[in-house]
Amino acid sequence: MIAVINNVVAGGGVALRVQALGSSRTLAIGVGAGVALALTAAFLVYQRWRFVPFDDAGSIQDER
Repeated sequence: MIAVINNVVAGGGVALRVQALGSSRTLAIGVGAGVALALTAAFLVYQRWRFVPFDDAGSIQDER
C-alpha cells in the first residue's frame, strides 16, 4: 500500500520534471502515469518473488 503511494509521488515528480524540460502537459502526465504504473508493477513482481519462500512453507505445513 505504501509502495503505491510512493510510486504515485514519484510519477508526479517525473511529470513535473518532463514538463519543466519543455514538453506539453499531456505528454508529461502520460509519462508520469507510465512511470507510476511501471514502478508499481516492479514492486508487485518484487513482492511476489520475495514472499515465495513463505508461500511454499505454508503449503508444506498444510499437507501434514
